[in-house]
Amino acid sequence: MKIKSWDDVDAALAEIAEHQGAIAQAKADADEAKDAIAEVEPEIESFVREHEEDLLERSRAFENGRVWLRKATRLGLVGRWSWRKVLDGLIEAKRRALIRTKREVDKEALDQLTDDQLAELRVKRVTDDVFGYEAT
Repeated sequence: MKIKSWDDVDAALAEIAEHQGAIAQAKADADEAKDAIAEVEPEIESFVREHEEDLLERSRAFENGRVWLRKATRLGLVGRWSWRKVLDGLIEAKRRALIRTKREVDKEALDQLTDDQLAELRVKRVTDDVFGYEAT
């Protein structure tokens, strides 16, 4: 659709509102489907666990899919420990290789600097007019 007049803008907003309504309905339908799946999944799992001896090679294929049990290993905490306590222990023991750190620019902190300070870091403050709309 080419926008050539304010009437075209109004028509486009009406079209957007219609599509937004369709998206909202699709999301509601998806939520309903997810709820239905969440209701039946535990039933399937319970049945499979109760009849584990019937699984061939720890899985079983059906016309409409397959079920299986597989060994899964994960890390768990001992006693009343928390992951925070484990982290503190790793720091204290100087086992930093076992600590994941994410390095990223703190843009909020940068925003507190002056324009001259930003320029030294090869960063600039950019001001734009940001477009927005509301379709009803």
